[in-house]
Amino acid sequence: FVYGFNFNLKYKRWNLSALFNGVYGNDIANGMSLQLDNAEGRPNANISPAAYNNAWRPDNSSNTHPRIGYTTRGQIAITDRIIEDGSYLKLNNLTIGYDIPVSEKNFIDNFALLSYYKYSRSKQKRIDS
Repeated sequence: FVYGFNFNLKYKRWNLSALFNGVYGNDIANGMSLQLDNAEGRPNANISPAAYNNAWRPDNSSNTHPRIGYTTRGQIAITDRIIEDGSYLKLNNLTIGYDIPVSEKNFIDNFALLSYYKYSRSKQKRIDS
């Protein structure tokens, strides 16, 4: 589900307001993992070190990635290995203000100050839990 909440706090002449939003309970297919964590043997294609080091081999069949050089014959092979939790909480806006007696207001304002994602390849800063 999608959610959002805000709060306002006032103490003497100081005021603070914050706006949060987020999503809970959705899954994301990690497209970067689909490309980098599958060693299909495509020419000139990079793979992640995890895909190489943890690839299935006859002497170690308990690894987490498919064997190097396997092929899906042009079909997209989405496995549960690339599905991640897409839930997040984001601090969208934070405003800190001080009421000046002359009825003017000075404030500091910023957008998207803090984001919490479990998704490993997010372009925004990730905070590990």
